[in-house]
Amino acid sequence: MATSSPRRSFIWQRSLYWRSVLGLSICIAAVLAVQVGAVVVWLRSAPDQTRLSAFTHGVAAELGDALTRQPSLDVEAYIKAHYPDPYATLYIITAADRKVILQGPLKPSDLSVQGALEFWTANPHPDVLPESWTTAPYQTAPIVVQGRIVGGVGGIIIDSWRQLIGWKMALLSGALLLFATGLGNYLVFGTMRQRLENIERATSGIGAGDFASRADESGADELSAVARAFNRMAADLAARDEQLKISDRTRRLLLADVSHELMTPLTAVRAYREVLSMHRVARDPEVAHSLGVIGDETHRLERIIGDLLDLARLEAGGDVLRREDVSVEYLIGRVAARHEPTARMRGVTVSTYVAPGAELLYGDTLRLEQALQNLAANAIRHTPSGGNVIVCAELRDDTVVLSVRDSGNGIPAEHLPFVFDRFYKVDPSRSGDRIAGSGLGLSIVKAIVERHGGSVSASSIPGVSTEFAIHLPVTIAA
Repeated sequence: MATSSPRRSFIWQRSLYWRSVLGLSICIAAVLAVQVGAVVVWLRSAPDQTRLSAFTHGVAAELGDALTRQPSLDVEAYIKAHYPDPYATLYIITAADRKVILQGPLKPSDLSVQGALEFWTANPHPDVLPESWTTAPYQTAPIVVQGRIVGGVGGIIIDSWRQLIGWKMALLSGALLLFATGLGNYLVFGTMRQRLENIERATSGIGAGDFASRADESGADELSAVARAFNRMAADLAARDEQLKISDRTRRLLLADVSHELMTPLTAVRAYREVLSMHRVARDPEVAHSLGVIGDETHRLERIIGDLLDLARLEAGGDVLRREDVSVEYLIGRVAARHEPTARMRGVTVSTYVAPGAELLYGDTLRLEQALQNLAANAIRHTPSGGNVIVCAELRDDTVVLSVRDSGNGIPAEHLPFVFDRFYKVDPSRSGDRIAGSGLGLSIVKAIVERHGGSVSASSIPGVSTEFAIHLPVTIAA
């Protein structure tokens, strides 16, 4: 099958760096272009002598026509009605009463020299301007009615066009800076942020166990390369996870099958041992001792095989939990009663305590009792004579904590992370005798607790104490 050749792309498409440089350069160039255009427009519309002269003469001509049609015209009312917001401040003087009419933002007090107004009143269109007005655009025009001058119109703009453009440019520059910054961030970093968030979501999915999560690989830049590398890693992890699942299922099946198959010859060994124990040959002390050893080891193998079967069922989820309301006081009481004879024989004191709020659990009574029995048996086995074991329950937030604390020799810190592993054993000298467990009890405890949605932890102070804690969520039965 023919494959299409990869589409040729420009350097700015292949590089995040160059795309950022190009995007920022375009934004800066656009800002400069807008500013230059605004300056040109403002320069063209800025007040000058020619435009101000045309405006002033136009007002004078219009007033002359109006007075020609209506000699008794109220000039002040006319100006206010027709020029509410004039191009420049208007100064209108009538020859009859020398009345000054002002229209516009400028007031006589705005002129630093009051005499300037008086000068202009006496000279409606002077050839020489007052010194205080020489820096401002200023024009005058006569009001002519039937060939006779009846007044004058003056126009003045105090602010120069340079001042006008200055503050406008400041406002425009600030607005453009904010706009260009936002636009640049959106164009340059908007897509980048979306793609990084996509990679983050895919990473979170992988972390949560969803090995089908993938990042968006579209594009040809560095982020696309990162996404492709991430997807290759995710595919490898998915493949390895599947292999581990298959291997784990195979191991569990093998463990269950082997344990089950071992029970048949073990049952035969125990049966023949019982037959031999009833034979007259068992009267020989050496034979009786050998048969006793065979019996002890047979029982030990049965316990190990039973633990293996239990662990295989729990880890495979084949064991159905019979959930019900569980009295914690009853549960702990049964555990204490079960181990009281062994503890008394070893010189160990067992005490119990149930804190308020931790009286009720929801779970499988038999399995929870099995977990506590294993922890209590382990604690008594590793506590020297004269020591004590405390089995207690307390409420922490929304969690009931069942703990078993002993005053034994403790567990070295390097062993703590592995005590719940199958067949893991700490130095037998910790127990003070030659009796040792199978190394499966704590693994079974962990499996039972996890099936209940909880967790188990171990802490120890070497030479002082060891504590195993079961954390179970508080759940009320429906």
